[in-house]
Order: sequence, then C-alpha cells, then structure tokens
Amino acid sequence: MKVLLLSVAFLMSFTSSFAQRQSSEWQRVYTFDDSIIEMNTANVTILGNIAFVRFRWTFDQPQVIDGQSQLKYYSRLELFEFNCTDNRFRPYETALLDLAGKAIRYEASDPQAKWRTTSGIMMDKLMASACELMRTKLKPPASQDEIESQRVAKYAFSLSQRLEQTKDLKPIVEQFFVDDYLNRYLSDRKSNWFWNLNRETAARASRSELQRFYIALLNTGYLNCQYYVSQYDHAARGSFPEEKLIPADIIELIERHPYTAR
Repeated sequence: MKVLLLSVAFLMSFTSSFAQRQSSEWQRVYTFDDSIIEMNTANVTILGNIAFVRFRWTFDQPQVIDGQSQLKYYSRLELFEFNCTDNRFRPYETALLDLAGKAIRYEASDPQAKWRTTSGIMMDKLMASACELMRTKLKPPASQDEIESQRVAKYAFSLSQRLEQTKDLKPIVEQFFVDDYLNRYLSDRKSNWFWNLNRETAARASRSELQRFYIALLNTGYLNCQYYVSQYDHAARGSFPEEKLIPADIIELIERHPYTAR
C-alpha cells in the first residue's frame, strides 16, 4: 500500500508540477555547464527516518532518449529515497518530460533495491540538501516570540538596506513610519522627539514644516555618524583628536549661530 500511494502521488506531481509551478518551491542545489538540479522543498514525504525528496534536472538543450529515439526530453523529475541516519539513498521513480511538461517516459525502480552510498560531489550535495530539508520539516514550529523576532529582524534589515542605498531618511520615513507619527510624537508628554525644538514651537508648526525639520534632524545625525566612522577608520591607534570628529569651522559655525548658541 505504501508503494502504491507514493507512486500515485509521484505521478500526480508530474502532471501538476508545470501547471502549478508558481505554487511549488524549487531550490537550486547543483549547477552544471548545461543544466541545473533543483529540489522541491514543498512536496516532501517523511516516513520515520526516511525522506522521499523530488529533484528536477533542467537542460539547456533537448536530450535524446536511449541515444537513438526521436523522442526528446527537456527535464527529468526524479524521486529519491533517503535514509539520513545511515547516509544512504536509492532512486525510487523517474519521469522524463517534454518541452510542454508532459511526461513521455516513466520508470519505477525496484522498491527492494539495495541502498547506495553517495559517491561524487553532486550526489553528496543532493543527499546533504535532502537531509537538511528533512530536519527543517521535522523542526518544531517556531514560537510566537521567535516569529515576531524574525519579523522585526527582516524589518530592520529592509530598512538598513534602503538607507544604505538612499543616504536619506525621507523615503525611509515615508515607507516605514505610520502616517500619523508626528501627532503621536506631539502627544507624547514623556519624551521630546524633536530634541532641541521646544514643545510650543513644535505645536505651532505645520505638519509639513515639522516633518521637514524632523527628517533634517535625522539626516544630520545619520550623516554625522557616517562621517565619524569614516574618520575613525583612518585614526591612529589609541589616539583620536576631537578636531577629527568636528572640524574647527563647523565648531565655530555652531558657536556663533544665534539659534545653536542659545
């Protein structure tokens, strides 16, 4: 019964894999000069310590069957049986597909065939990829805290990548900040989010003026940090003079300007 169910499922996956390619998850695991091998990470069967994993060979040029046949195939789908405990495998079923994704030849291996050990870099890679996929599938689901931490990490990475490209906080604020963040800042009585701008002045300013001021404030801090880091990289070990951080003409401008002087 197990053999029958696996065979039916495998044949059904052949007929639907190309029609539903967008819903399948194929991960490249090996690259040749004229072909690639991908592993299906979604359609996996696990029975105890055995994993049935599907691989797809895709060729740049059509391949001739048996060297003489006029039938040509463009991809090969193969189901392998992996014993990740003993590091052994055996082929289970194979299908050859034409350009339209239709199976033109199907072969089932002997389910009682002997297990094989990997030999060669390519098969070692397939075994390692399949067993890692099995471990991933068997891993307990992440807790809500882990999911939230991953979400925050992805959010922070996306933000930092965008900032690295633009060197400007304005598009970051427009993309990542909530629409009413200025109102929230103004209503926060515990913190002054505008730093050296007093609350009365901030309350009288228009939202567009306040946003321009806040973005300029963020950009000043960000670009200052970029400048400090660039200077520190070239500073002598154990010594970092203050004038390297803030040039004398900038200090003079800050001290003499009526706003910053006050």
